[in-house]
Amino acid sequence: MSQLEQLPRFLVRKHEIASRYDAALPAGLSAPPRAPWADPSLWLYTVLVDRAVYGRDRNALLAHLAEGGVQARPIWSPLHTMPMFAGAPRLGGAVAEELFAGGVSLPCSVGLGDADQERVIARLRA
Repeated sequence: MSQLEQLPRFLVRKHEIASRYDAALPAGLSAPPRAPWADPSLWLYTVLVDRAVYGRDRNALLAHLAEGGVQARPIWSPLHTMPMFAGAPRLGGAVAEELFAGGVSLPCSVGLGDADQERVIARLRA
């Protein structure tokens, strides 16, 4: 079966995973924002780290998760900070830099089992 044929099932699973994370996030982590007029795919589940809780940036949380065997990742670097765009004209960039400093993408593959997600949540709360 092709990926596109599985899309409806994938979207249901992505929403299940996001709902469980939404309900379980501890203080200091903000769920992804959602516009009331949109239905997001939730391809990634990225939280924003409150630096007052976890330090200057998200690295303390990433290290904590890794110590517990949880693979999480920082969000992508803003384009204007990449070498190939260093000389390109841009407007702003401070918001992207703030999001990059505090953004962590949690495991959210459609293959993520409930028990594995509970392990991630337990580590977030530890």
